[in-house]
Formats: sequence, C-alpha cells, structure tokens
Amino acid sequence: MPSPTTPASAGPQDIGAPDRLTPARDETRGSVFANPAHFVNGERPPFPDPYVLRHCGRYYCYATGIDGVRLALSDDLVSWEDLGYVFSLGGRKDYWAPSVLYTGGLFYLYYSCVKADSNDPHDQRLQVAVGEHPEGPFAYVRTLLPRHFAIDSQPVRDLDGSLYLFYATNRWTALDARAAGTSVMVDRLVDPTTLAGEERPVVVPSVPQEVFAKDRFGDGRDWHTIEGPAFLTHHNTAFLTYSANAYTNDAYYIGYATATMAGPIGGWEWHKAPGDYDYGTLVRRSEGVEGTGHNSITVAPNLVDPWIVYHGWGKDEPGHKGERRMMRIDPLGFDGPRLITPAPTTEVQHRPYRADLEERFEGEDWPEGWEIWEGEAVVRDGALVTSASSRRARVIAPGVWDAYRAEFWINAIDSGNGARGGLVLNARDPQHWTSVLLDSGRRQLDVIDWAGGVGRAVVSADLPDEDPRAFRPLTVERAFGKVVLGFDGIPLVTFSAAPGPGRIGYFSQYTEGRVAAMAVTEHLSLAGEQLGIIAGTNLTSDIPLVATKEGISNPSREPAVFRAGPIPTGRRVNAEYELLGEAGRVDFLFVVDRKASAPAGVWTVTSEDSPAVGAEALDNEIIVARLIVDISGWSLSTGDPHEVIAHGPLPGRRFSVRSEMTPSGFIIGCGATDHIVKDVRPSTIGHINRITCARLRALDTTSIGPTIPEFAHATAVLPGETPS
Repeated sequence: MPSPTTPASAGPQDIGAPDRLTPARDETRGSVFANPAHFVNGERPPFPDPYVLRHCGRYYCYATGIDGVRLALSDDLVSWEDLGYVFSLGGRKDYWAPSVLYTGGLFYLYYSCVKADSNDPHDQRLQVAVGEHPEGPFAYVRTLLPRHFAIDSQPVRDLDGSLYLFYATNRWTALDARAAGTSVMVDRLVDPTTLAGEERPVVVPSVPQEVFAKDRFGDGRDWHTIEGPAFLTHHNTAFLTYSANAYTNDAYYIGYATATMAGPIGGWEWHKAPGDYDYGTLVRRSEGVEGTGHNSITVAPNLVDPWIVYHGWGKDEPGHKGERRMMRIDPLGFDGPRLITPAPTTEVQHRPYRADLEERFEGEDWPEGWEIWEGEAVVRDGALVTSASSRRARVIAPGVWDAYRAEFWINAIDSGNGARGGLVLNARDPQHWTSVLLDSGRRQLDVIDWAGGVGRAVVSADLPDEDPRAFRPLTVERAFGKVVLGFDGIPLVTFSAAPGPGRIGYFSQYTEGRVAAMAVTEHLSLAGEQLGIIAGTNLTSDIPLVATKEGISNPSREPAVFRAGPIPTGRRVNAEYELLGEAGRVDFLFVVDRKASAPAGVWTVTSEDSPAVGAEALDNEIIVARLIVDISGWSLSTGDPHEVIAHGPLPGRRFSVRSEMTPSGFIIGCGATDHIVKDVRPSTIGHINRITCARLRALDTTSIGPTIPEFAHATAVLPGETPS
C-alpha cells in the first residue's frame, strides 16, 4: 500500500489505512472486544448508517431500516441491545441514515424516506419527527426540503447555542459537467424543525475515486457521491468526515475535511484532507472487511476519547435478507491537524475507556463512597434525588479532583415557584466549596465561592430557556485553577477557582433535584497560550520561552530543554508539535530515575531486572526510549540510540507524539503509528524534550481508566460470547 508521501496520482494517501495503523495492543490493559458490534442476544443484526447519541450516560444508536428507524441501546459502546423499530410512517419505506438532536428536553429525529410505491431513491426527502424520550415514540413534524432530494443529516450546536444542519443533496453539483453528483451542505436551523434557507456547500466532488456510477444517466456524466457527514472538533480545528462512492463498490471509503473554528459554523471554509483535489482516505476496505463507510462520531464513557461508529461487513458474514452492513466501532485519534484510526479492525483491542468515576444511580442502593453533607437524599427511579424539605441539600461524590472533565445529567422539580440546584465544586470541607447554581426562575447561572458560610459571587451567565424537569448535561472542564462550565453543550462561563484539588457533587435549594448520571475523568487539555498554566510546575525550560496563542515556541537553533513532570502509570499524553523551518527538530527522551529506590519490578529496564546494558544515561536518569523527529521523518530507539526499532515519514510539519503508561510497559506513538516498549515497567516515567526551531502547540493528558478495583475487571467480548 502506498506510503503517506506517495503522490495522489499513484494512489490514495491513506489517512488511517488499516495495514499501517493496526493499533499497538497490550492485552493486560483491561477488557477487550472485537468487531463487529456485539448484541446481547448473541445475534449480529445488520445495522447500517449507525448514528450514536449519548444521553444520561448511555448510548443510543439509530440506524437505517426498510420499514422504519432502528434503535439499539448500550452502556459502554461495546455490548448492544436491539430495540427494533422506534419510528415509522404509514405509506413510507426505506428510512435512511437517521440522526438525533437533543435540545429543550426533546429529541428531534432527522431521517429521510420515500413513498411506499416509489422505486426511485431520488424521491428521498429529509424529514424531522419529535419525541420526549430517546427511544420514542416520535411524531412526524415536517419535511424540511419537500421539493428536493436530501439525505444523511448531522445536527450540530455552535458555541453560541445556534443550531446547524449538515446534509447531503444533489442541488449544488448535480449539473456540473466535470464532477456531477451529491454534495454535503450546511444550513442554519431557525429552530430544530425549520431550516433558514442559507445553505452553503461544505464538501463537493473533486476526485475520480468518488464516482458512484459511470455515465449514470446516459448523458456522459459520471455521477459522484459525497454523503454521510459527521462532525468533530479538537482545539480550534473542526473535522467533518464523509462517505464517498457507493457502499457496493470496492472504492467506497470515508474521508474527511477540516476547517478553522472562527466565527459561526455556517461561514467556515472547509478543505478536504490531504487536499481538495487529492484522494485521501480515513477508512476504507481491508482484506477482511468491505463496505466500510457512513459513520457517526461519539465520545467514550471517559468523556474524552472520540470513537468512530460505522458500518461494514466481513467477507464471511452472510448478512440478513440481503443486508450485510454491520455496526463497527474503532478509536479515533489526532496527529496534529489530521485524524487517525486503525479502522476497520477485526482483531481484539481495548474497549473504550471508562471514566475514573461514573454513576447511573440504578436500583435503590446508596452509591459507595458518596456522602451527604447537608439535607436529605435517596436513590430512586433511576436517579439520585435530593429532598425539597431542606434549605439546602448537598451530596458529595468520592475522590479528590484537580484537572478533570466531568458531566452531570441533572434536572429539578419546579413546584410553581421555580427550581434551584447545581454542582458542588472544589470542596475542601463543608465550609469551603464552590457552588454552581442554576436558577430556573431567573434563568441564570451563578458561581459562588463559600468560606465559613459566607459566599462571594464569582461569575454569572444567562441560561437557555430550558424546562428544568428535563435531564440535561452540566459539564465541567478544569485545568488546575481554570474552570469552564457548559450547559446543554454550550460553554457558558470561565472562571478562576481556588488553587488545589477538591471534591465534587450536587446540591439543591428548597427543590427536589435529581442526578440521572455522572462521570468524571482526570484530564488536562491545553493549547496555545493556555500552556502557560503549567509553566514552572509540570513543565520547565532551561532557556526563556513565552506561551502565546500559537503555543510555546523556540525559533532558535539552540535546543530548549523541557523537563516535563513524571507521568504515572495509567496516563496517556498527547503532545502536538510543529517544526519551524528546515532546521526544526524535536528529541523526546523517555527516562527513569537511575537512583530511585523502588521495589523490585517497578523500575525494570530489561526483562532480567538488571541495569540497562548499553542504554544511554544522563546524570540522574536512564534513557529507556528515544524518539527523534525532524523534517526527514521520525525514528524510535530504545536504550542504545543507534538501535532503531521503528521509523517512518512525517506527513506534515505539525505532528503529535503519544505516550501511554501501562502496568506492563508503555506505548509510544508518532504520526499514525504506535509501538509498545515492553521491557520497561515503570510506576512513573519522565519526559525530557529538546526542541530546536520548533513549537509546542498543545498538550493533552488523560487517565486511561479507573484505579478502583471494582471498575477494573478484564472482560473480553468476542464473537459469539455474552459479556459478563
């Protein structure tokens, strides 16, 4: 298969080609699974065009069906329960590519279908229905574009709360002489059921590999197809994946386009990767899997890791009544401004990571480790419920948190006088804490710091006009002292918190408040001038450097040495760098403390537990791995710097380096490739980075799973098995 540097004329630039991106696996890392998706009844029903919605800590997957929209339910993205059809209309058939938007306490189901007596797929019309629950029932509202073929919707909420709809239609490029066909468009939604009529093209046909059919209508035009948009953002870059060609063709694939997030979504300029007129694939058929395409993107239970959910079929899978497209999931990652994925996989791999702490409050048992600091609270009807009889009720989750990402699905019972409830943050003790109060009567969010019973107003914001009785997500992103609060997918306020870690929880005032689900994961995500937050703590330099909106730069040829704080076992780090000019170079030294007096087996440099023979040593550390990146490419060595164990080209001046600490070793990744260094089993490992004519643009570090034993059971879900 061509390398990433192969010219487009010679073949595709495979951004995610399976033979180059088979994930490095360490099967001691926890529970595993294998594609295609597992259903709890032991069967694997076809589930084409899967769209996954995450709601109250669960996953709802909507799929294409002949007689209606299909739905499956999962708690972990791996094991699914098929709920059958959840929506259909009389006199209609072929319900294609559903998607769902949750807003205002309602679920808006977008789909397309044709009249029952039609055999022309161009009669597909994009419609919307609404329901009060993710599993329905849904009631038809309207046809969004009654006169035109339109399919494959993707609703998206902008940072200011505005709604947009991506979809595929023929109107923009159907009559083009050079590349006629279906394109992806975007339009603003005035409300969830009304398009503004401001449609703009996003991704249009441009390469011959997108051809659906040669001379399709007998007029000499080859028909191209770009469809199935799915949306994702990372730092200040937006990604839009799409499917091209036809799923019955060998050339069917998933590609993606990128845009810089500046201004409203409707005005963004999108460009295909690797180029508008270059053929590049994110996912395409492999030796064992065909028909790979039409995806959605969701987040793992840890609230951090993106996963791509798509359809495809194994060559030995018989299918059902002619339909063979099965749901499949694979991890999605970032290499600088590029997406990477091992999809399509068939081998055993680690399942999506759980959060460090998660609760769905099922049954009536009080959750272990949770404390009531004030008032009364019980668990009933699938939620943690605080009493309205108390002036204030406070319930505190276990654990102490500093840099993290958290999500609470909350609601409150409005007795006619409004409702007040929210989050407890940064609680050191019952007298010192921060409240995030949602007041439905005033439609206002207030952040207040409390000390000794006296509160200090920190920041306020207006709330969207939401029904307090509906569960909606309140999110927290904390990077040490910086906190960003989001409500219903919209970032509302940013404020500075008191230094130091604290506990989190839920509280209410004279209100029966409810928490249906919550999750929290240790996580730190910094980009640009935000990197200044960790200057002098987790990151130090031997020469003066300044964090700007572009990151931390060293434009000189004199190496700047970063000494990053040690990363403990159970952490993953993704650092994005950029080479500045032809002299750009970054050296990553992964080191262990040679003077550490640790128990046997903790600092193991070789399998014989002896000092690393031939390994390069610094004053106080032994270098156990070295990664060198410059304009010519990257190379990885362990111990002896001349003993290169892996190398490859650099697809661009911006790239990412990933390192993941596991109990049996650590994983190093550069570009689109990961490698396991198995002869080192550290409890912590340090990073020494030298950058020359280079820039650190972003840094992400995430816990890779809970350390609480009851959350760490290793369970494999393999074909034909039922998970424990």
